[in-house]
Amino acid sequence: MKTKLLNSFILFLFLFFINGLTAQYFTENNIYYQITSSTAPLKVKVMNPNGTSGGGYTGDITIPSTVSNGGNTYIVTEIGYRAFYACAGLTSVTIPNSVTFFNSEAFSNCTGLTSVSIPNSVTSIWDWAFYKCSGLTTITIPDSVTFIGDYAFSASGLSSISIPNSFTSIGRGIFRYCTGLTSVSIPNSVTSIGNEAFNGCTELTSISIPDSVTSIGNLAFYNCNKLTSFTSLATTPPSLGSNVFYGTWQKNCALFVPENSKTAYAAASQWNGFKNVNTYLSTTETKNNLLKVYPNPAKDYVVISNISKGENISVYDLSGKILFQTKSIGNSVNINTSAYKNGIYLVKVGENTTKIMVSK
Repeated sequence: MKTKLLNSFILFLFLFFINGLTAQYFTENNIYYQITSSTAPLKVKVMNPNGTSGGGYTGDITIPSTVSNGGNTYIVTEIGYRAFYACAGLTSVTIPNSVTFFNSEAFSNCTGLTSVSIPNSVTSIWDWAFYKCSGLTTITIPDSVTFIGDYAFSASGLSSISIPNSFTSIGRGIFRYCTGLTSVSIPNSVTSIGNEAFNGCTELTSISIPDSVTSIGNLAFYNCNKLTSFTSLATTPPSLGSNVFYGTWQKNCALFVPENSKTAYAAASQWNGFKNVNTYLSTTETKNNLLKVYPNPAKDYVVISNISKGENISVYDLSGKILFQTKSIGNSVNINTSAYKNGIYLVKVGENTTKIMVSK
């Protein structure tokens, strides 16, 4: 009799445990959720119905800010670990303002993903979050994001990226093997660039490092073989890890540094490996907005910095003909002047205008 009672009690506990686990997960409108808080405010995170093995979502997904289950309403606050992992048929995801956190590998290996909206509520994007999202060519990271984990966009299809002003550090391998990346905007808030940050970004042709950067990690620009222009605005050469500029590109790349710093860069280990380490930065500043223009005179390109994100930028010849127009994605823009004839040109940034000279 005692044995039967004991077995019945064990069965009751087992069923209670299983039911408790089941109650922690539910599906609503084909999206799988896990309850993360059962006390007010009630919260859930988006999960993968197939667990960590991935797959399970296809097409266009719109995640709601709240979801109801069992008579309760939950706030969706997180994209869980591997929530969309290896969902090759997933094409777009719209994320609500209630979400604050992308967990590790959240969209990793979503090769068909072309669009993700990151709302201003998101503060953290963890390791490998968009790894191998080869169809993702552009993404807007809001200023609310203060942390991006290691290798977050590694091997993705990004062609351009503007790093938000909230950032102080570019982490390990964030853009490693982004072989389609051609444009990067780094704000003045960044003080360090981590190991392998741009390792294997084989389509980058120019990059500008703000004067706030004091250190660059190991292999940060490993095999960036198309770089022909490298600008460092820091008056003191940033400290370097090992093999920062590894590859054949450095000897064919011009280095631009502040005018009074060329001796320091020419003497600094690794920095002195640039083809034109003695080429110095010539800065033209307008009285009203302190636009920085370099090199000036220009030959094949000119960089305009100290601009605001979203500014309209135009280049005119002296007859008033528009030669180039774009909208800035960050605080600097690189303009190709290789086809321009020798002479003076006007650059208009927003309501402000400055001059550049092309001399070949």
